This record gives sequence, C-alpha cells and structure tokens, in this order.
Amino acid sequence: MSDVCAEQYCLRPVKGKGLVCVPCQKGMPALTNPKSPYAQGKPKGSATTGKTATTRKPKSQIKPQQPQKTQKTPTVTVTEKQQKQAVKEIFTCYWYGWENGIPPIFKDIFSKFGTFISDRATPSTMIGTPDTHRSSINIAGNKSFILVKEAIYPMEGEAAAFRAINKSPIMLEALQDVTPTDAIEMVKNDGQTYTFQKDSTDGSQYRYEDGQGVERKIPRWAIA
Repeated sequence: MSDVCAEQYCLRPVKGKGLVCVPCQKGMPALTNPKSPYAQGKPKGSATTGKTATTRKPKSQIKPQQPQKTQKTPTVTVTEKQQKQAVKEIFTCYWYGWENGIPPIFKDIFSKFGTFISDRATPSTMIGTPDTHRSSINIAGNKSFILVKEAIYPMEGEAAAFRAINKSPIMLEALQDVTPTDAIEMVKNDGQTYTFQKDSTDGSQYRYEDGQGVERKIPRWAIA
C-alpha cells in the first residue's frame, strides 16, 4: 500500500513515508477530495485526527510589469508677434563692451523681424559746464531724438524729420531755445567733432560752427 503525501491535506499517493507528491512540489493545490480515484487515505489535519484544519495559502504570483508609456512633450508654438517682442527686448538691453551698448551684427541677425531701434539714451560724458569743450555731437543723448536719427531722417528724409521735431512738444521742450532747423543739423552732423562754446549762463546750451561755417546752437545733452 502506498503512503500519503506529506503535504498537509493532500491525499495523493507517494512511494515512501514522509515524501511530498510531485504536484505539491510544483506548487499545485493539494488533492483533498477523498472520493477522487487518485486519493490515498484521508487528509492529515482533518476532523478525524483532531487537528485544527488550516487553509493553505497559495503561492504569490508576481504580475509582469507593464511598460510605462512615454509621455509626449507638448509642442509650444511661438507666434510671430511673440518673436518680434523677444527681439525688441534684445535691442532694449545694454550689451557691455559694444559701442552704444548694442552689437552691430544684431541688425543682420534679426533683419527678418524688421528694423529695431534701441530707445536707450547715451548721456553726455562732459563734466560740468565748461566755457569751451572739444567733443562730438551725440544725438542719442535724448531718446526722443534716436527715432529721428535712426528711422525718420534716413527713411523719410530731412523734411519729414523737421516736421516730426516741430510737432513734438517733448522734443521742443528738450531743445529749449534751439530751433528745429539747428536740431536737424544736429541729426545730420551726429558723431562729428566740433569745438563747443557755452551760450547760456546755466550751461544748458552751447554753440558751434558747422562745416559750412554757419554758427549753430545745440543743447548740452547733445554733446558727447
């Protein structure tokens, strides 16, 4: 007569006392039905033995991990208006080490976005109000005149630049007693070197002689 599987509650026959049947060794459920043609005797731990029956816990099964889905990077669309605004900010910044704080190559790099003009004023470096001062004209000393120098005068001509100055209360105030005619000469002679003579007691206005020998007046802020 064969012996019964040593696994608790299993009724499968084995060839030797204390052995465990092959199905139980592989983790399969124990054979507990005594009416099964494969059963041998009664299960250990049943009511006839007086032992308390316990439920056999099945072996845990490890579920294969599902591959994580790759998150798609959202596409960010930058409009033409946003691009132009970004370029404008670049021209507004002061780039140290470059003349007037802006690298000249920027005009070529960003030419497809249009013409950008920095409205950053370059103050005069003249110390005090000397009676005589040798320097150059600096139209960028007032940001209102930068637009006249960089856009209106070269693109629309002298007459348009004169009208722009003559109709602008802000520019007329900046000129004080300097006439729009002399202001146009300032624009035309920007960067040229002259000898300036103080023309007002408070030093807010100077005079100089242009290339044609005509005496012109100029505000102090327009002297480099």
